[in-house]
Amino acid sequence: MALGFGECLSMKAECATFWAGWGAIATAAVGLVTVLVAFLAWRTSRQAATIAARQHLDSQVLWKAQARIVGRLLLHEVTAVPKKIQTYAAELDALPTLDPSRVKDWRAVKNAVERLAEPLLPSAEAIAERIHYLSVDLGADLATMISHSRDINAAACHIAAHIHEHQPIPTIMATRISVSYTGRRMALEVLRQQLQFVASIAPDLVDRFREEVLSESERTEGQERIPVA
Repeated sequence: MALGFGECLSMKAECATFWAGWGAIATAAVGLVTVLVAFLAWRTSRQAATIAARQHLDSQVLWKAQARIVGRLLLHEVTAVPKKIQTYAAELDALPTLDPSRVKDWRAVKNAVERLAEPLLPSAEAIAERIHYLSVDLGADLATMISHSRDINAAACHIAAHIHEHQPIPTIMATRISVSYTGRRMALEVLRQQLQFVASIAPDLVDRFREEVLSESERTEGQERIPVA
């Protein structure tokens, strides 16, 4: 008659076979559990890798979508920069002189620089924290252009702020408003040089911006719309 748990609790000699059998069963069970745990860990690892790959793909899709949105938002503004610079530079070139000691019409100077006090790329500045969605080189060059724009704004604001109009004193016969300038002597010339530099780098930025943002068919269509001189 087979021995039971109760009869073998006292660890009788004849119970050795009984306990050895149960030991083998326990060992097999532990091995089975180990295999099952290893399988579950492997399956979980594969699922985690699949999820990570899907998330990476989703993040790439989202990144490209953001890049397209940023590019489209700024396309018109960026492509208009060369024309803007050309217009502003022409206004400065129309002045008889950039030497403050020889300027006769400071109102004309003020009118020319006041427009330059406004950002060349206001939308780009407004979403500057999203420029990184563009390609590394293009985003960096656009950020550089924003920096140059701010330098131009600062120079123009300096000039405009130091042009002072003096109303004639009622007790004196003078009837004309006198104007004086108290800013940096080379400010107008430096501003002109800044415009020249931006004018030299803007076309390349525009070309690369269009290449990244527009499809080939859109670029071709845009070229066809340009009137031939």
